[in-house]
Amino acid sequence: MELGVRIPRLRHGEGRISDPNADPAGLRGWLVLEAAGSLYAGSQSAYAAPLLHEKANVTGSAAANMVAPLQAGQFQFLFIYRSAAIAQHLGYLELDHKVNLGDPKLAASYSQLTYKLATGVAKGGPIILCMTIPANASHASEGMRFVQYAAKNSGNMLGRYGLQALSPPLLYNNTAPPQFVSQMLSQGVIAQGGNLGP
Repeated sequence: MELGVRIPRLRHGEGRISDPNADPAGLRGWLVLEAAGSLYAGSQSAYAAPLLHEKANVTGSAAANMVAPLQAGQFQFLFIYRSAAIAQHLGYLELDHKVNLGDPKLAASYSQLTYKLATGVAKGGPIILCMTIPANASHASEGMRFVQYAAKNSGNMLGRYGLQALSPPLLYNNTAPPQFVSQMLSQGVIAQGGNLGP
């Protein structure tokens, strides 16, 4: 999670975070504010609470929908994934790894962050991209080939968008994996990551 910016001059009340109830990027934006408050001000609520109290930050339904208004100068900054900022040719401020939810080694620290959604309290965690092939996929063989390609080439593909590939990619599952996945496990192309969460 990074801060996408149109110009380097940031002023109070001129930023956006998407709705955390509708967009995971919005949830991560608020968790980043909590992490920054904890790291820089000694209190998780130091940055988030004033924004919520003063209604100084106007939220939108999805970060992707707010790129065009950002580029048009309607506001000055937007919490957005770094990969999206790169894909949209936005400048961005790279946040400290203790704040940006991008370091899997800091999972325990990130899990101390919480945000109350309409559905309950969400805990923080490292941002990890996952892929799957639905059991009833109409193009399962193409999906299998894509998974194999992505597992073998993820570093090159993802690096162009500011993403760091897990090396090797990890398999999380609660059932026996398909034969092609078992073969990738035995070849060391991927490694067992554990069971899926609840």
